[in-house]
Amino acid sequence: MTSIFISHENKIPIYVQIAHQFKEMVHTGILGNGDALPGRRVLAKQICVNINTINHAYRILEHEGYIVSRRGLGSFVNLKVDHKSRGDLFDKIRHQLMHLRGRALAIGLSLNEFNSILEEILLYKSNPSRPRCLFIECHESWTNTIASRLQEEIGIEVKPIIMPDRKTNLKEIIEAIESSDFVITTHAHFDEVREMTDSEKVIFPLDLHLSYDVMTSLAGIKEGKIAVPFLKAVTTKRLGHWIKAMGFQIDLVSIKHKDLKDLAKKVEGYKNLMVPPNHLTSVEEMMLEGLNIIPIRSVLGEESVKHLKKNVSNMYPGLGSKME
Repeated sequence: MTSIFISHENKIPIYVQIAHQFKEMVHTGILGNGDALPGRRVLAKQICVNINTINHAYRILEHEGYIVSRRGLGSFVNLKVDHKSRGDLFDKIRHQLMHLRGRALAIGLSLNEFNSILEEILLYKSNPSRPRCLFIECHESWTNTIASRLQEEIGIEVKPIIMPDRKTNLKEIIEAIESSDFVITTHAHFDEVREMTDSEKVIFPLDLHLSYDVMTSLAGIKEGKIAVPFLKAVTTKRLGHWIKAMGFQIDLVSIKHKDLKDLAKKVEGYKNLMVPPNHLTSVEEMMLEGLNIIPIRSVLGEESVKHLKKNVSNMYPGLGSKME
């Protein structure tokens, strides 16, 4: 099932966020020619937005040639090859290569050396520093864990980057993104990452789901408030939007505390507490009577991981053997 995530904090209009995510799914192969998009009413209900917002997003996709909508049947990916655009792109690439060839010869490289560089890039033969890949997410433990998993899946180093906040040196993160060959992030942060870099940077969005045991715990609560310590307020807010988008009428309350003793006082009156896995043991040792503790565990959408591996393999054929 195709997953769309929206951010109410983002300055980008929601209908644009939706359209961007569908475009990226097409660009990265998650959606192929002929694939059906979710029904408009179904999607509106799934992500808790007005049907007019979905209609607006789909109209953008239709206008830009990504989809075609048929009354009574739905909307489908319908990419048409624009031969003029392809020709313009080929001319641009050819011009840039000729320019680079001239510069290479001017600094003393032979034509054979220049051709070897091109062959190395095309076949990904020997340069161990490429490709340079980043994974960007908002929570440290998730980011590190998922980056390690992705590194195993695609066979190259994946550097974890924490989504910037007010205290983060945004300039350093932007420089890291710009110096990378491609970026991986979750759908929830795709638009934020896109805003930090140029439009030509390859960004792969991944589906990230709460684990089955977390979903089961939330289903048992159905509605109410859950205290959330240890996470930044903005991260808690994002998590709350995510949970509501899945249909739960649950409010997450960010809890600031000095230490565990202070935390015990501040969660009095709450029945449920969500904590990151790395703090689970210390919270359980507090033995807070009558408090249901839910670890915040997430899992990667397997289909999006498969598409990521396929697309990275297409970009860097020499990695194919490592990704089997």
